[in-house]
Amino acid sequence: MKKSIILMLFMCMFIFTPMVEAECKYGYPSPEISTNGSWRRDDTITLNTTADSCYGSNAKVYFSAGSYLPMGRFYIHAVLYEEDVLNADDKVKTYRGYNNGYNVISWELMEVNNSGKIDSDGDQTCELYMNFRIEDVENGPIRIMRLDLFKYSLCI
Repeated sequence: MKKSIILMLFMCMFIFTPMVEAECKYGYPSPEISTNGSWRRDDTITLNTTADSCYGSNAKVYFSAGSYLPMGRFYIHAVLYEEDVLNADDKVKTYRGYNNGYNVISWELMEVNNSGKIDSDGDQTCELYMNFRIEDVENGPIRIMRLDLFKYSLCI
């Protein structure tokens, strides 16, 4: 009897738990990024969420492996932000890409900077953008990385 009541409670919780559906926008080309260490902000992308607000834990960035570059090794630092007109922008997640000069870029999530609400209570429209910076590990012949070095997609 106890088992059937617990099972019914569990099923009710599952049935009535709101599902959050992700909206994604795919295939944004990387901007031209200078190798002098300066940050390059990309365009703001608007995504809508079915959650009650925008949460950093729901925000995701997916990177393509990028292009092969016959040059020195380098890191690409990539930071996801939520744009805020009235207050400072929220730093959400930090990523890093690595290219050893002979392979395509490999990407990893370095840090979740804010997993909580990244916009006003009840605001289901998330304004997200990326900041990119290249760190030279070895000096290569290229000073500005071309547009479309890799592609990325944003989801919330």
